[in-house]
Amino acid sequence: MVMFECANAYQKVFRSMDGTHYLARCPKCGLTKRFGVGSGGADQRQFRLSCR
Repeated sequence: MVMFECANAYQKVFRSMDGTHYLARCPKCGLTKRFGVGSGGADQRQFRLSCR
């Protein structure tokens, strides 16, 4: 899950069809963030993003 700070909202994020990344889009401002998938990834399951 990703917490978008400008919208004060959580969004569930799903892996892409090819399995290489995740995409998250802020429901308020539309900012899109891409997260890579790989062996060196984070162990976290929740993230906070600032849209500034």
